[in-house]
Amino acid sequence: SWTSLILIIGCGFFLTVIISNYAKETVLKKDQEFAKLLGENLNHQIYQRFILPTVLGFGRIELKQKDQYERLDLVVHSTIHGFKVLEVTIYDLKGLISYSTNDTIVGTKVHNTDIDKVKNGEIFFKVLKNSKSSFWPFKLDKNSVVLKTIYPLRVERELFPKNAGEIIGILEFSQDISRDYETIYYFQFLITIVVFFSSFILFILLYVVILRADKILHERIKEKEELE
Repeated sequence: SWTSLILIIGCGFFLTVIISNYAKETVLKKDQEFAKLLGENLNHQIYQRFILPTVLGFGRIELKQKDQYERLDLVVHSTIHGFKVLEVTIYDLKGLISYSTNDTIVGTKVHNTDIDKVKNGEIFFKVLKNSKSSFWPFKLDKNSVVLKTIYPLRVERELFPKNAGEIIGILEFSQDISRDYETIYYFQFLITIVVFFSSFILFILLYVVILRADKILHERIKEKEELE
């Protein structure tokens, strides 16, 4: 019975890990799909509401001009409003930060291998954790888990049909997904409790059956001895 208990707990622990990891991957995939939609929407809004009017009105884009920068800032903030976006940054193809919701980094140049990958048309995701992952407590601090997305900023068809799809910059934005990870931790805790409680109940039932069988066997041996 004790050997059976060890086997049951071992199998339960393995099952808990498998289910928890699957749930975690499912939630993360959902967040990534949402980030793709947000990146696509940002690309569309920036192109339609900033790039097209600016090129038609000024002839070229020059974010050093205050009016252009403020217009782009308005477009970005109106697009990300309500989506738990922490920061948006736009790089040119040389790695220079042309725009950011964090004004202090505008104009700086960074060398990021992740940005180089996106230049080829890929979409890059990275999960940043500011606190240690654990089953407890379920309540995470704000911005404890952040999903960073790097998305290619492309030309749309309306103005330059021949250049449609051409990458003209790099979008980088971060989202707070701490609440989703709280759900994952709660689910992991719940699965662990259910599996180990079920294992304990199964062990008790198995132990009772073994005791009953041992009692019956003892009575039969006694009867056989008396008969002999």
